[in-house]
Amino acid sequence: MDKIQIKCTSCGQKFAVTESYIGRMVECGACDDRFKVEGSAIVRQRKHYPGEKSDANAEVYSKSPSSESAKNNEVAFQTANYQNVSADYAQPPKPLKTLMICAGTLFILSFIALFLLGGREEGMLEGLDNTKRFILAGFVALTGSSLIILGSRHKSKGLLLSLILGGSLVAMPFIYPEVLDSKIITESIIESETTDKEKSDSQEEIFNQQLKAYKTNIGFEKVEAARISLDNPNDLKAIVLVNSKGADLDIILPYLQYQLGLQDTPVEYPYGREINGESATLLTFVTDTPIERVFEITKRFGQPQEMNEIRTALKVIEIVVDRSTLQGRSTELTTNPNHPEYFNANHSELRGIDRAKQMDAAKRLETATSKGRQADIATALSELININDHEVSRQAITTLYHWNLPEYNNDQNILDYAKKIAGTAQMHRSVMNYLADIEIPGSEEILAIQWASKKGNLLWENHLIRAKKRGEKAVISTLPSLDETHFRSAANILSKVGTADSITSINNLLPRASEDDKKYLKAAIDEIKSRQ
Repeated sequence: MDKIQIKCTSCGQKFAVTESYIGRMVECGACDDRFKVEGSAIVRQRKHYPGEKSDANAEVYSKSPSSESAKNNEVAFQTANYQNVSADYAQPPKPLKTLMICAGTLFILSFIALFLLGGREEGMLEGLDNTKRFILAGFVALTGSSLIILGSRHKSKGLLLSLILGGSLVAMPFIYPEVLDSKIITESIIESETTDKEKSDSQEEIFNQQLKAYKTNIGFEKVEAARISLDNPNDLKAIVLVNSKGADLDIILPYLQYQLGLQDTPVEYPYGREINGESATLLTFVTDTPIERVFEITKRFGQPQEMNEIRTALKVIEIVVDRSTLQGRSTELTTNPNHPEYFNANHSELRGIDRAKQMDAAKRLETATSKGRQADIATALSELININDHEVSRQAITTLYHWNLPEYNNDQNILDYAKKIAGTAQMHRSVMNYLADIEIPGSEEILAIQWASKKGNLLWENHLIRAKKRGEKAVISTLPSLDETHFRSAANILSKVGTADSITSINNLLPRASEDDKKYLKAAIDEIKSRQ
């Protein structure tokens, strides 16, 4: 994927990232400020081409001297002898060599600064023993010095500079040696004489050290700051994704958002975090969903680590991302109905977390001329029905219309979803088709709500006719409070599906009806009687 350059909108620090970060909230690795990768945060630089120059003022060279002036200004030339000098010294230094000197110098200086700032107690180098400090300093000094010497035209000067800088760095481990915890050393010496209380104190201290190290590794200060700002700190959930990549987040973030019904996309902190030497990304989002439920949801895209004492204390879920789960099945398997693995592959796509692949699999199965693994696929489709994702839910119900059977016990999921959206703009024709044509006990209540709603007489009249006996019950239940705009629709529905139970309800409605509506209602009564 092509790289783009972005800059922090707060401090101006620039970073090179892939195009997949466009539109996301990210954290600046320099000032820790969060900004969205869009607009002025995306750097567009003018390209510079070698040999490009500004116009020079060459007017002074535009005139040629006359022959007469040349005679009056004869010049005597004297031959000069020069020593043999290398052409390299007569030319400006090459950019690569200058870059090598700068890189070597900055490399050494940065580690000198690291020792100055982090070599003390509770600094960044805390826990790094003396041997490792010497190795680190020696390696950096050798590498940086080599770059300086190789880039210098005057080797003697380069050697002098490298000795000064490299020597300063090698001296750092002597100036800032490892800080030993005397208490732990003392306890190890007199271990046989310690009391139970001393052992408990030692274990608590070790735990605190481990807790501190873990918080530092995952950048827990972001979680702490966010929780302080909330009325209920427990609403902030934190997930640490180990071994994650930018492309993984394109799938994981929408999945979490739809599954948990989040108002905003989770905030990601991808820079400088690692667990056991592997890169990690911290995600935070606000939801009142219990952490146990969030833990279960993460199993769909990785391997959640056990909630040990540290993770439980911090209320952080750590998960190792399973990339094979995110990649999905080969299109050769999912798109060829004649392939023996066709139904297995599409079932796997439905069970994954990639929303786009779930939609594609459901659409393919909707038009399938044959059925394999029917019960499993119907169950997987039912599990996609989610009040937080109406688009996927509608497609799942549309496909279930052709795949579901009463013995699969999936109708209740559809009914529960329909109850939550009844009377709202989210009610879709795919849901009403299922409720009208499939016998589901209790569906007449939803049919009544939709038909009695504003313009429901125009949108859903045919669905109540298709529902037959349940459609009749739906209309009768609404007649006592029915709006006059629906009287003719009620007469039309009951004239087609009404029974003797409808006649009494229609007669009770007649006093409220206009003269024109009474004609339709009486005609419905006559039609019902003619069928008896």
